[in-house]
Amino acid sequence: MLDTKELDVFVNLAETACLMHDIGNPPFGHFGEEAIKRWFVKNYKSVLEATKINIPLKESEEYKLLCDFFEFDGNPQGFRIITHLSGIKSEDYDYGMNLTYAQLGVFMKYLRLPGDESQKAKYKKAGYFHSEKDIFEEVKSKLELVNRHPILYIMEAADDISYCISDIEDGIEKNIISPKLFFKTLNIYNNVAKNKTTLLRAFNKDDDEYTASDFYNFKIEISKIFTIKAVSTYIKKESEIYDGTYKSLMEDESDEAILLGYLKKFARQHLYIAPEAENMEIAGYNVITGLLDDFKPLLELNYIQFTQLLSDNIKGLDIEKRLLHKLPLKYTEIYNAHLKKNMFPYLDKNFVEWCFRLI
Repeated sequence: MLDTKELDVFVNLAETACLMHDIGNPPFGHFGEEAIKRWFVKNYKSVLEATKINIPLKESEEYKLLCDFFEFDGNPQGFRIITHLSGIKSEDYDYGMNLTYAQLGVFMKYLRLPGDESQKAKYKKAGYFHSEKDIFEEVKSKLELVNRHPILYIMEAADDISYCISDIEDGIEKNIISPKLFFKTLNIYNNVAKNKTTLLRAFNKDDDEYTASDFYNFKIEISKIFTIKAVSTYIKKESEIYDGTYKSLMEDESDEAILLGYLKKFARQHLYIAPEAENMEIAGYNVITGLLDDFKPLLELNYIQFTQLLSDNIKGLDIEKRLLHKLPLKYTEIYNAHLKKNMFPYLDKNFVEWCFRLI
């Protein structure tokens, strides 16, 4: 059992994990991630050829750095933000938000580098980029983490519970779906639930009588029930959670887990494929792709040209100058700080510089 001080630390770490977990997501979420990945897969060869840098072979160490962009994801980007990109002055660029080891540990959802196929079965996504590998390994060592931090189970349960329900609520408020459709579809749950609990209280009306208020009441009630279920499972499965063998607090044969599964299925079938949602995602994909195309000239410069551009000591390159002025000065300083660290001395320096330009 935890004492009062330990309980405060536990709660604060869980809150920190929840607050930070989406910090690295690009605009338009997963469609933004997909746009970035596809753009680099499509363009990296032509860009490297323009800079006169040899295209890395797949078995090379240089190619591993490219995997950071081929597998771009909000999780490793978030770790980069909280450890590097959020520094407010030059001495902070090695510390980012200046978080504790424990606070960094509860962010580390996937313990896998991009391109590491040996861990792909265990971790479906990458959790950190090569540029943050030293910090990631240091945190793992200090916290003696063999598997991910136990508090991450709580964050994932909170994510599952809150976002799924909130997405459906947004759909009702925007008239993309109706309360009648929601409750009518969810009545299938009656045929699956083992226990007729208060989960079903909102289903006792005729279809035409359901309103947005019914869903709001359902949301409050179901959130409490899901939370109690997550807490009880965490306590019951504590040893499996601490040794990393348990899968998820909200994935078992319980009524609550089955109902959450139906909520997710409903959102996939009736909300995420609605024209209002898909049109925005397609537009977002095109926005991200278009921005990368627009800034491509900065990536096509060789190291000397880019250095001269930063010092404003080169004639011509008018387009590149204006593109550079669109970027915050802070990121130029972070770029210079990365170069000074000489993080990958065993790799081609021109290729490493180009990668830091991308960061």
